[in-house]
Amino acid sequence: MNKSLVRFRVMNHPARFCALACVPVFMLLSSCGGGDQREIDEVNGARLLADARMSYSHHCYDMARDTIMSLRRNYPLALDSRKKAILLLDSIEMSAAEDSLKELERSSMAYAGSTIPLDSAFYANEHERLSVKAKFYRRKLQEDLKKHR
Repeated sequence: MNKSLVRFRVMNHPARFCALACVPVFMLLSSCGGGDQREIDEVNGARLLADARMSYSHHCYDMARDTIMSLRRNYPLALDSRKKAILLLDSIEMSAAEDSLKELERSSMAYAGSTIPLDSAFYANEHERLSVKAKFYRRKLQEDLKKHR
């Protein structure tokens, strides 16, 4: 189609002209609003991340996990907080497995001096499972640290 004919049709139909002129302006305005939302999400995400760290430091692993899941669900634009949350979640899983392993070993020691028999197959399987889980998250944490530097 000839350019002058297109210009004629657009200029003679104000609605088309307005629509064509307003689309870039609308896109510009909507992209600016996204930046504000990202900043809001980052602030709220950082707050939840701090809460998750506090729970982790008190060995409240379930609460820390739930807080991180809340951060992911409610603040999708908090990219920096979400990256840090990946590392924190690896630490949570590793520490939870290590704590469970220690508890299993303590209970095994308690059974050693008692008359109640210990199911050695269960103990061996559980010990192996927790050991593998702790090693996995230790390696995963190291790899995630390399990625996020």
